[in-house]
Amino acid sequence: MHDLLYKNQAVWSKGSDPATAGQFFTAYARSLGLDVERFAKDSASDEVKARVISDGEHGVSRGVKNTPTLFINDRDVRTFFSPERLHEAIDAALAETTPKASGADPKNRQSGSDFYADLVTPGTLARKTFTSPYGLHAISKMNEHAIRAHPIVSFGGIGSASALAKFYSMLANGGKFEGQTFFSEKTIAWMTTTIADGMDSVFQIPTALSAGFMKDSATAQGAAVSSPPKQKKGQPGDRPSFVTRRIFGPSRASFGHPGAGGSHAFCDPENRIAFAYVMNQMEQSLLPNEKSLRLVEAIYL
Repeated sequence: MHDLLYKNQAVWSKGSDPATAGQFFTAYARSLGLDVERFAKDSASDEVKARVISDGEHGVSRGVKNTPTLFINDRDVRTFFSPERLHEAIDAALAETTPKASGADPKNRQSGSDFYADLVTPGTLARKTFTSPYGLHAISKMNEHAIRAHPIVSFGGIGSASALAKFYSMLANGGKFEGQTFFSEKTIAWMTTTIADGMDSVFQIPTALSAGFMKDSATAQGAAVSSPPKQKKGQPGDRPSFVTRRIFGPSRASFGHPGAGGSHAFCDPENRIAFAYVMNQMEQSLLPNEKSLRLVEAIYL
């Protein structure tokens, strides 16, 4: 029955009359060979209604606003809408219930940290950093004019891959574009020069910063190997560790910034390369996705 309800939701949910929806439900029950008389009796039962209302109120009290919403060990993991992220959430739940051996290393995660687990854990720094006081929980909100019009610092940069590439190509060519100079050599120097390098308390990975941009940490290496490797030598790109992987190419002069959803953009002034990657499907990620990093590695082959 639930398959039919979801499949035909656009049909039976159009009207506001419960009786009309009930007619559809009865027809679905009949098509499935259910006991239609008992189905009608249970549908009208006060006891059944009370159970439905109770379940609904329980969901609302836990912050459930839509379906599907998934909980693992009483933790809301709606952020994990990809197999990799869901795998990390399950690993985190198992780690919490499994006694840790003395001296054992923490379990490796795809990001090389517990960031994605912390992102859905109330009270953590990651959760506090990325939780919107306004309640911007739906990605679709970013399509509203009122949201785009807000002057939100360090948030809300919206553009196409072509627009991002043009912006970074200007920076990769000394701040000049089509014969005009938009940034001085001194400003470009600020962008390329590392002013801080260390462990990011939010992402929990080594991160370097210049004036307004991210850079690869001095500890970052080339293509990642498996963590743990499936073979002795490891396979590049197989569950990469961002602790060791460079995300802005091989040049130490490169700078840029990943975007929400797995997008990525940067420039390499040394080789005069601009890179921009966006998707038409928003992923539940705040670091570059695997495809974008493979593309970065490919352009330097």
